[in-house]
Amino acid sequence: CIFWNLDNINSIVASLPQKYTKDQLNAAKVDNLVKNFKRFLRGYFYFNTSSLVFLVLQPLTELIRTGNRTFPFSVTFPFDATRIEIFPFAFAWIFAVHGIYTMALNLDLNLACGLIVVIVIELRMLSEKFRNLKDLASDKKVYQEQLKETIDRYNQLQELVQKYQAIYQPAFLTNFILSSFAICFAAFVGSTSLSIDNLLFSAACCIAIMYQVFMQCFLGQMLKDASEELIDGIYDCGWEKLEDLKVKKSLVLMILRAQKPTT
Repeated sequence: CIFWNLDNINSIVASLPQKYTKDQLNAAKVDNLVKNFKRFLRGYFYFNTSSLVFLVLQPLTELIRTGNRTFPFSVTFPFDATRIEIFPFAFAWIFAVHGIYTMALNLDLNLACGLIVVIVIELRMLSEKFRNLKDLASDKKVYQEQLKETIDRYNQLQELVQKYQAIYQPAFLTNFILSSFAICFAAFVGSTSLSIDNLLFSAACCIAIMYQVFMQCFLGQMLKDASEELIDGIYDCGWEKLEDLKVKKSLVLMILRAQKPTT
C-alpha cells in the first residue's frame, strides 16, 4: 500500500507540520497524547525485536540440550538444511528474513499511526483556535480573516483523512481479517502444545498481533473524538458577539458538518 501510494503519502506528510514546540503541544492539550504514543511505539518495537532473541535462544538451547540442529519455526528447504556445513547459512537466512519482517512491521506502524497522531494534534489545535476567536470578535475584519483561515484548514484536514483512508483502508481490513485468524491459530497451537517453547512463542504471537490491532483501534477512536470536540470549539468561538448573519450561518454549517465526525 505504501509503495503504490507513495505520492499520496508524501503529499499528506507535506501538508502536515514537521515538528511542534512544547508550548504548542501544551496549548492543544496533547502533550500527554504524544508521550503515550511514544511509549506505545517503543513497547511495540522492543517486544517485536525481542523475538529475534528467541530465534537464537530456542535453537541454541535445543542444540546444547539434545545435540539436535533445529530451527525456531517449522520451515521447509529443498535440501537437508540440518547438515553441519549448511545449517549455519540456513539459520542465518531465517534470522535475516525474520529481522527484515520485524523491522518492516515497526516502520509501517510508525508511519501509519504517526500520521493519525499528527492529524489528531492538528484537530485539537484547530478546536483551540476556534475558541480563541472570541477574543477577536470586536474586530470584524480580523475575525473574518481568522475564521476563514481556520475553516480552510479544517477542510484541508478532512481531505487528508479521506486520502489517508483511501490508502490504508484495504491494508487495515486485510490486517483485521488475517489477525483474527492468526490469533485463533496461535491460541490453538499454544493450548494444545506440550512444549513450553511453543506455548511461550504462541502467547508472544497473540500479544504482538493484538497490540497492533489495538493501536489501530485506539488511534482511530482518538481521531473520532478529536473531530467531535470541534463542535464545542466552534460553539465557543464568540458567535453571539457577531452581527454578520452570513458568518453565523457559516458557523452553523460547520457545526452540522462536524457532527459527522472524521473517521
